[in-house]
Amino acid sequence: MKVLNINRYMDLENPADPCMMLCKDFISEGHEVTLVTSADTYSGRQRKSPLFSTSSVQEGIRIVLVHSRPFSEQDMGKPFYRSVKSFTRIYKRVIKKYVRQANLIIVYSTAPADIDKLADFKRAGKLKNKKLVYHISDLWPTTAVERYGRHIGEKFLTKMQYFEDVAFNNADFIVSELQYASGYVFSRGYRVEGRFQYIPVGIDETRHLHLNTP
Repeated sequence: MKVLNINRYMDLENPADPCMMLCKDFISEGHEVTLVTSADTYSGRQRKSPLFSTSSVQEGIRIVLVHSRPFSEQDMGKPFYRSVKSFTRIYKRVIKKYVRQANLIIVYSTAPADIDKLADFKRAGKLKNKKLVYHISDLWPTTAVERYGRHIGEKFLTKMQYFEDVAFNNADFIVSELQYASGYVFSRGYRVEGRFQYIPVGIDETRHLHLNTP
């Protein structure tokens, strides 16, 4: 099976990063894994940012770094918005190639806008025989407001809430380590029965998604 993980703000240098651990679990099961993430400066970690995107293989995982302008957690104003726009612009141009190759697509909620292009593919019938999973680790706008305050912009929060709704509406499965996430999804008016799984330690692809072995 071919797995595509899309997680813009993960920590590639941290072997204990939950997304990286999940990728390694898939590899150990014999699956092929592609990870799409950003190539920016975030939380004090410096990455070499390509002009467009680069692909390399590390520990069996194909890692695709998509260009985004640098910012830090203290730069939640214009530097952050510029970084978001630069990533999204290139991401939309490169993601179709990797979607075409994947059987399972997992999108993380740290950047709900990343699922918008995939929703377009689904509506156009281009995700047939593929599973689209939305992994909730952050809730919009709740988490963003608690972390950064309203100064990051009401318009931006409203837009992210819209993209989160797009994710809830188009995902085949919704998974989360957050115990209250199912209630939040339901409160937004979306079905959770038969679609939501609470998984304290991450995605168990056999038990929860009923996937075939490779």
